[in-house]
Amino acid sequence: DKPPNLDKPPNLDKPPNLDNQPRWPDEKIQNRIRSTIEEYGSLHDEKELLISFDEMPISQAAVFFIDISIEQIIDGKSQIQQSALTCIRLLLSNQRLPSSDVLRGLEPKLRDLPDRSMDSPKAFEMVAKAVSLLLVYGKCDTDWLSFKQGKRVGGEHEDDGTIFESERKRFFRQLLTELAAVANPPQPVQHIISKLERLAN
Repeated sequence: DKPPNLDKPPNLDKPPNLDNQPRWPDEKIQNRIRSTIEEYGSLHDEKELLISFDEMPISQAAVFFIDISIEQIIDGKSQIQQSALTCIRLLLSNQRLPSSDVLRGLEPKLRDLPDRSMDSPKAFEMVAKAVSLLLVYGKCDTDWLSFKQGKRVGGEHEDDGTIFESERKRFFRQLLTELAAVANPPQPVQHIISKLERLAN
């Protein structure tokens, strides 16, 4: 099989105008997203991925897609993890994931990440792979991510600020590694890395 072209959109250049599309029941859209990621993992058909995504209410789909894909990246088997990551990049490169919806889906995942890492030792590494893509495609900026010294990771606590401090640094160190490893980024990554380095040390 030919590898997917992750940066050049296919013939579906612009997402349809779905602003007025009725909201789907949560369970319906969650099931559709899971099946879409699984189907892409089997068929590697970018056009079908975009068609399936565009059938869903776009804002609702983007929030749930980030939520579910990160769950699969943390807990899924290797093939599903890779499929979810590739789907994220394809949707980003085809301008299907609005920034505001990406952040709504991402924030609770980062807040819960230190707890999730206790059961899934590779959670930091896998989530950093996803967040690195969101950063290089401009859907998650460094100011948002570094809010209150990176406390989106683990959330805020009424203490002296040290709860999850080591976990935050571990995540940001991993994120720097993943940013440097992004293949064919759509923008230079060094300025992003420079802005996040202080959170890793």
